[in-house]
Amino acid sequence: MNKLINIAALIAAAFAAPAHAGAIYDYQYTFSNGVVVNGSFTGTANGNLITDLSNISAFINGVAFNNSGSLYASSITNQWGGWSWQSGGGVASFDGLQNNFLFIDADYPSGYSYTNYFHDVSIPQRELYAYSQGVAGYNTYDYNTNAYISGVWSVKAAGSAVPEPTSVLLIGLGLAGLVAARRKKQA
Repeated sequence: MNKLINIAALIAAAFAAPAHAGAIYDYQYTFSNGVVVNGSFTGTANGNLITDLSNISAFINGVAFNNSGSLYASSITNQWGGWSWQSGGGVASFDGLQNNFLFIDADYPSGYSYTNYFHDVSIPQRELYAYSQGVAGYNTYDYNTNAYISGVWSVKAAGSAVPEPTSVLLIGLGLAGLVAARRKKQA
């Protein structure tokens, strides 16, 4: 009986543990003029931060960026006494307060032949910008030096609102097995 309980506990723990490494996340930012940039990326969550960003897609008002699904994630850093972009190292945060990314269709700043990008950085000051040659007329800019505006940035694990049917089924079967084993022991 104890062995059965231990096995059931291990199975339940495996399904209850959140998938942090290599999970898919959906994001959205709504600019003050109503323009929406959204998409998804794969990343590794650690507390409030999501790092190792890859498989990045971006859409501006529903129109895909060039190379959507394989965008680069650059970041801004303070090197040699000044702020500059570096290739790689993009970071997203669940609350949006620690975002430091540039989603772009070229390996910027190693490559400069880009047609669209979306960046959100909180250092040295909050700055959000989306630009797309592929979507006529979209050159969107929000510049916030004050407190972060809530409700305009969201990121969540893809599909997190609905549990997977397989997981629910396995947990239910495990619980049914525990009930059956307990009844058998009592009989």
